[in-house]
Amino acid sequence: MLSIGNSLIIFTLAIVSISANQEVPELVNRVKEKLANVDQLVENMAQEHEDMLNKVADLENQVDMLQEFQRRDNIEMGNFPKRDNENLESVVFKLAKLINMPIEETDICVVSRVLPNKLDKDT
Repeated sequence: MLSIGNSLIIFTLAIVSISANQEVPELVNRVKEKLANVDQLVENMAQEHEDMLNKVADLENQVDMLQEFQRRDNIEMGNFPKRDNENLESVVFKLAKLINMPIEETDICVVSRVLPNKLDKDT
């Protein structure tokens, strides 16, 4: 025979079981919502990543174009041995005079030596 104490325990267990059964679908729904939010966040971040990669590619192209534009007035001269205390600007003026090419100081922005290409060293 069931006592009142045992009946209360069984009744309490039944309520807990019913309550747990009702909470599980609620928890599942909350987890689904959070997962959907995470999925949306990942999708947004993937799109942002793709946009940034495109922007980087555009910026690299712009840098290449600017560097090419910057070199538009460059003159490359080779086979000039480096000398101590050389003044490259005066070398340019002497060469211009030698070939009868009129040149003004304002025609020159920068005169510099560049490192030789690896290909030049190999040949």
